[in-house]
This record gives sequence, structure tokens and C-alpha cells, in this order.
Amino acid sequence: MEDVLGGDNEDIFNEMDSTLDYHVFVMRVHPHDENRYYLSYMIKKQLFIEDRYDLYIDLKKKLSEIYYGFEKRTRYTLRKALGLDDGKLLEKFNEDPYLGGIVYEKSDESGAHYFSELLRYQFAKIVFESKWKNSNELLALYKYYSPENILRVYRILSQENLLRFFFIEGRSSLPEAGVAVFVSNAYLKSPMAYWWLGASTYNAEKNKLPAVLQFSIMSILKKEGYERYFLGGVSKDYLRASGGPALFKRGFGGDLKKGYIVVHVRGGFLDRGLRLISSLGVLIGKIISYLGHSI
Repeated sequence: MEDVLGGDNEDIFNEMDSTLDYHVFVMRVHPHDENRYYLSYMIKKQLFIEDRYDLYIDLKKKLSEIYYGFEKRTRYTLRKALGLDDGKLLEKFNEDPYLGGIVYEKSDESGAHYFSELLRYQFAKIVFESKWKNSNELLALYKYYSPENILRVYRILSQENLLRFFFIEGRSSLPEAGVAVFVSNAYLKSPMAYWWLGASTYNAEKNKLPAVLQFSIMSILKKEGYERYFLGGVSKDYLRASGGPALFKRGFGGDLKKGYIVVHVRGGFLDRGLRLISSLGVLIGKIISYLGHSI
């Protein structure tokens, strides 16, 4: 697809129709920029459903502003993990966000493999901790995020350098935590990155490595000129979270932004049919939103 984002927004779906082979196209949209023309156009032309929220970190701020925007417990976690006070910690991340090689990027097929292994461990840990509650759902989720699928996504997106893998080593000199990040590359005027998946071992969590890795990624992206970093989806009431990913993400502060699911169907009849179905209410919206997460 040509860089239609820089041209007339009304041509986007015409371009998709002429270059892509699809019946139904589902995508998530985050219209957080000042120019809302694209959003208003999409609402008129497509099946448009409010989706989950995102936490957004403004990387245009100074690193110290970003850091002091974290919750106290997250700043404490970082200080404890590295044995540094606030000033020394910020100096370290400013000078070398890779922390002397403990944090590193491996955005190739071997990186996809390493990340898949960490993800496999993560799912096994969740099943064990939950004492097999919801094991069928977890199994389906693991099947979706299988090593084969991770590699398939990597091979597609790596052609345009749109997927990156970051890792942090533990005492074993092996990756103990990893994060997969979607990046916009040169396709957006305001470069952004989106946390897709994360995985870690027990040892990594014990030594607070996931928090260190996240701050390292923010620092790296900032140095590279990225302006926005999204911490992934959260529910609107994420402030009430008492554990799990929502509590972890909340610790990094940021602004809450609303996301949307856009469903584009090729052909006027199907398009009208979907609009009719969507008018049945919130239930259908939730189903389509769920499908959007799964595709």
C-alpha cells in the first residue's frame, strides 16, 4: 500500500480495495492526534465501534518528566532493582538505556524464537498460578500466540521493520523478560510504538526486571525520535486494578486514550447488513470488539 496516510484520507479504503485481497478488514484505530478529520470520516463511512482504552506515554517530554509521572511504587521498584537513587538512575538511563548490554534488541527470527519461548513459559506460569482455572481459554490464547504465529507475524511485519523484540538478561545471561513492540517506522508524521506482548520468568519478576525493561524501551524509543508509546489495552476502570497487567501498566502513569474498532466489508450489501446488525445494541458491539482482538 502506498503512503496514503500522507494524502487524501478518503482514498484509504479505495487503496485497500485495489491492493488487498479481503472480504472483511478489521483494524484498531487510535485517533489521538489533533486532526480529527480522519475519525469523523471513518464514523460516516464504516462500521465503527468503541473499543478498549489505551495508556499513552508522551515521549516528547524530558525523561525526568516521564519518570516522575510514574506511580511511587514503580519508581521504588526501579530504584530497588538497580540499587540507585532517582538522580543516578535517570543519569544511567539517559547515558545508556541498554544498561551496558543487559538490555538488548534482537529483531530477527532468532529473537522471535526467544520471545516465543518466554511466552510459552509465561502461559505455563499463568496456568499453574491459576490452578487450571479457565485453562481452556488460556490454551486457546496460547494456541493463538503460538511460536508459529509469532514467527508468521514477524515475517510479515519485518519486511517494513514494523515489529521489534527487546530483552533483558538475568544472572544466567539468558533473556529473562521480553517485550514485542509494534512500531510505525516512517508511516506516521508522529512516530509511535505500541506494546503488543510481554513475557517474563519467575526470576525476572522477583528481580523487578519487567519494569526495568519497560523504562529502558521508553528511553531507547525517545532517543530514536519516537514521540508516543502505548502500553496496550486497559479497561476504563483500570485505576481500580489490584493486580495483573492493568496494575503493572498503571504504574507507568500516562494518559488514558479511547480506541476504536473499524470493520470494513467489501461490497455494499454486506456493508448494509453489518450496519443493521450493529444497530441491535451493545452485545453485538462487544462480540465484534472481541473478534477484533482475536484477528
